[in-house]
Amino acid sequence: MSWQKCPVCRGVGTVSGGYFSRAGDYPSWASFTALEVCQVCKGKGIIDEITGLPPVFKKEVKDE
Repeated sequence: MSWQKCPVCRGVGTVSGGYFSRAGDYPSWASFTALEVCQVCKGKGIIDEITGLPPVFKKEVKDE
């Protein structure tokens, strides 16, 4: 697998608030007061070059 920087958030993992919920009829979408997690990379900042999906990390399980 090879990875690339997310083209939507440019590797940051967040976008301006309202980026994904803006209506197509309006030319403006940015909210300067809030950020939201990038829905493309799920906040990871990178995606797989082939599938376009973000990496999945296994959660560490603590033994009780």
